[in-house]
Amino acid sequence: MKRFLKKLLIISALFMPVTFAAVSCSEDAPSYAYSTKDLEGKWTWNTDNSTGEFGGTFDVNISKVSDTKIKINNFHNQSASMEAEISGTTITFSGDLNSQFEVKSGTGVISNGYQTITLKYEIFDKDEEESETVEATLSVGVISKKAVAEN
Repeated sequence: MKRFLKKLLIISALFMPVTFAAVSCSEDAPSYAYSTKDLEGKWTWNTDNSTGEFGGTFDVNISKVSDTKIKINNFHNQSASMEAEISGTTITFSGDLNSQFEVKSGTGVISNGYQTITLKYEIFDKDEEESETVEATLSVGVISKKAVAEN
């Protein structure tokens, strides 16, 4: 029995450095740092409020303003632009959209490898003096909005 334990100890001692060397030499997976440039281009805007005046699906275009800011053209299907601040994967925005609408507070999250943006904002209609909370999903390319939400 002592002989067996001695052999096991010797074999373990021989393989331990090999194991440590293999583990310490493995490379970490490279990480990709996304930027506002990755958001540029044509996106599909979808809001489930299809019965509302501004519900449904339409195209928007996103352009880079700076390293921390983007501009969403055709925001709220109004042929107007809204600038948004980006911090990591978080979006914040507010301000006058046009003479009729003001975004009181808006937040969003970028996900799915910068392929999906979800937004939630309160929009104030200055003419009607009413506010509405809107939730929208923006997707890029040919990705189905429902498929993105389920992934």
